[in-house]
Amino acid sequence: MENIKTDENKMQSERMAQENLRGEVLKNFQKFILKSVKNKPEILKSVAESIRADKDFILQVVAVNPDALKWAAESLKKDKDFMLEAIKVDEEAFIWADESLWADKTFMLEAMKISTSHLIESSFILFEKESDEEMVKHNRRAKSFITDKNFMLEAYKINGCVILYADKSLKSEQDFMTQIININIWDFREADQSLKKNKNFVLDGIKIDARVFEWADASLKKEDFALEAIKANLDVLNYLDESFYNEKFLSKVLEANPELVDKVDFINNKKLKRMVRSLKMTGILKEKAMALKMRMKNFGKKREVFSEKE
Repeated sequence: MENIKTDENKMQSERMAQENLRGEVLKNFQKFILKSVKNKPEILKSVAESIRADKDFILQVVAVNPDALKWAAESLKKDKDFMLEAIKVDEEAFIWADESLWADKTFMLEAMKISTSHLIESSFILFEKESDEEMVKHNRRAKSFITDKNFMLEAYKINGCVILYADKSLKSEQDFMTQIININIWDFREADQSLKKNKNFVLDGIKIDARVFEWADASLKKEDFALEAIKANLDVLNYLDESFYNEKFLSKVLEANPELVDKVDFINNKKLKRMVRSLKMTGILKEKAMALKMRMKNFGKKREVFSEKE
């Protein structure tokens, strides 16, 4: 009985020794691979599938040379969580993600949160010429991105540059572009020309920032609209061209915005500031003249009443 136990213990010790040896051999082999992939990433393709599918080891490989990910197990390149971890290690890892992930909008948004790599941004760009099947696939994916309103809004919140690639159908949609300019008014300039002619959309932008008046379509920049724009934001006065510098128009401005009389100093253009001040003084003199006229009229009435009593 004792001999049997001794044999079992001996076999268990031998198994443990073999496992330790295999572990040590694997460890040394992985060290060799990590050292080699720096200059020869393709060495990974000759390695056993079990090693190429080892998440922890492949993340170490990515840290040394992300191009070696090309030869990692396909199961890893299709694994959303693993690929996001790989992108955290090195942004260049994104290029080796499986095509199924490139088309996955949730994955794309998560990847954008991790990385600002041009590789991710390029996923939104349409190729003008579809010279091969890969370009056709790329354009199909990109089109699905840039025409998806909700996806593009979420992507824009992460990286504002994606507005450059938004489809014309979105750039001409008032609701979409209103949400965009409420995040960054400078991207009013990316709106379709049809929206830059849209009075309500432009006025919404002007309420946020007066310089939108400059970016509006020329067809809107008439006296009536300019008066509405100034009413919405007095600072529009700083973005008027000199065709509006005339007493008739500025008198209407002062009449519609009496508070401007006490806010002349915010006007940057010296010529415009002088004209408004001049009209302000003219208005004050007119008021004084009217007051004097009323006093004289009342004084005349009083004299007539006094003469009748005499």
